This record gives sequence, C-alpha cells and structure tokens, in this order.
Amino acid sequence: MCAGIFSVRHAHSQSPEIPLPEHPKNIDRIVVGGSAWLSLGSSTYIELYPLVGYRLSDRFSVLAGPMYSYYHDYVYDASDNIYGARALARFFPINNLFLQAEMDNISYKLSGMPTRINSTYPLLGVGYYQYGSTLEIMYIANRAANTPFINPFQIRVGFIFYLSGSK
Repeated sequence: MCAGIFSVRHAHSQSPEIPLPEHPKNIDRIVVGGSAWLSLGSSTYIELYPLVGYRLSDRFSVLAGPMYSYYHDYVYDASDNIYGARALARFFPINNLFLQAEMDNISYKLSGMPTRINSTYPLLGVGYYQYGSTLEIMYIANRAANTPFINPFQIRVGFIFYLSGSK
C-alpha cells in the first residue's frame, strides 16, 4: 500500500522530496494547479484561481495566474465580478512545509461606488503540501482602506501537479 501512495506522489506532484532529474527538460519543471471555491446559501460565492509555474530548483518555484471571483448577496441584493492576477514564490525549507510570498492585483466594485477599484497587495504565509494538495494560511501585509476583504488572513485549499508525469 505504501509503495502505491509513494508512486502516485512521485509521478504527479510537486514536492522537495521529489528531486528534479539530473538534467531536467523544461517540461519537467512546469507545474500547474490552483484553487476553486463554491459557497451557496443566502449568498453565492464562486472563486477560480488557476496557476502555472516553473520549478527553479527542487525546493523553489515561481507561479502566476489569473484570479476570478463572483459573489451575490441575496439579502442586500449586491453582486460583483472580482478579477485580477497574482504572482507568487514558494520555498520548501523542509519537506511538505512551504513559505509563500505573493503579490495580487484585483479589480472590484464597492457598493455605492460608481467606478471599479484596482488594488495591489502583498501576502505572506505558510502552507502544507501533501499528495498534490495544499493548505495555505496567508496574511495580507498591507490592506487598503477600501478592500473587499474583511479579515487580513486567508485560508486556502488548493492543488499543484507536474505538467510532465515522467518522473
């Protein structure tokens, strides 16, 4: 049973436990992933954050991708499409635990405002990786006064995989 779990991990997921080949091809270094979220009830919230990245070494990757969120609050009859982009760097100081620095830029509209607001903000955090899944706790380092985020902390669940399964 353990050999099967190790084999899946070895073939498909990004981890410092899985070193790059001695002479890696570019396809060996490319990773894809992201996160998605759906919440239904008195409000609807949909979030899609795909990522594509490049492993610079066994323990360090850079990633980027678009961001899209939609929300609709049925109680207040308010809704918005929030979109933007993010770039991040991820470093594994020890197996399965990573540090992450991220820069996000989003466009959103606040209730009662006639125009959209563009906001850029850095996030710093830690994460845990296992079997292609990630759990991240991120902190928005400088929140703007007009931010769509109530809490400076974000908890995310996502995934990350090699593009090439030839490991």
